[in-house]
Amino acid sequence: GQSQDFAAARGFYERALAQNTDVIRNGARMNLAVILFQSDDAAEQARALSLACAAYGDARFASAAVTLIAEGMLLGVGTEREPAGALPYLEQALKLDPPGDRAAWLLAVGYSNGAFGRRDESRASAYFKTAAEMGYGPANWEYGMALLNGRGVARDEREAFRWVSRGAEAGDNRAVISLAVMHALGQGTPVNPVEAEQLYRQAAGRGNAHAMRGLGGMLLFGESVRPDPALGIALLEMAARANDPMASRMLQAAGEQFLLPPRADIDRAAAQWLAANQLTVDRIYADE
Repeated sequence: GQSQDFAAARGFYERALAQNTDVIRNGARMNLAVILFQSDDAAEQARALSLACAAYGDARFASAAVTLIAEGMLLGVGTEREPAGALPYLEQALKLDPPGDRAAWLLAVGYSNGAFGRRDESRASAYFKTAAEMGYGPANWEYGMALLNGRGVARDEREAFRWVSRGAEAGDNRAVISLAVMHALGQGTPVNPVEAEQLYRQAAGRGNAHAMRGLGGMLLFGESVRPDPALGIALLEMAARANDPMASRMLQAAGEQFLLPPRADIDRAAAQWLAANQLTVDRIYADE
């Protein structure tokens, strides 16, 4: 399991701290710091920042070290929460060689949610773009959404489609779902319900309730090339049970507009779909 993997990795890096080669010792410090930073134990979180401070003197790890220290200040992990104090550290991390893509991401998030004192959508979108260009996967979707909605940057559906597509290719479920919506509505690309359905199926098969709701709606309301009302209702019901409020509203609307399939057909469709995707109902999750 994951906890065993972390324990094994921690043991490996703890032993590596005793090495007399700087690159090995400082690399071990940073890797161990990342592991301990994720702990629920305050003492281990504080040790993570101490290890990052020790590794900072090695230029090869300086950017990662500064970023982790700043993230601790931003979130109050391992130290007192001090978002304003984190800002210069994150800016410094971007100037180091190599620069930190996570630093750009944290700057974008901080300006987006007002952590640095006030919201600044223009700076947020610029940093999301920087993070995406540096290869930080989740930033592709964020910058794409900024372009789609004109949030801190000029609205551009075609560019939004390009960045969201990059996010989908990187495996970001949010991007996969947004790309499905863009294909369905013709945002930045011609309307393509076939591609929209395929993308919804991809994310729904991973247990994403939002995607299940989108796919269920297509199957139920006739937007699919192969309508399947029983599966459509089944997907909406499973999404609603996973606390997707829109799925609940769509179920209510369906009950008012249609003669619903027999319960046995709906239950059978749900069981077959779960089995085909190797899912159980407890693994279905709603977007945060």
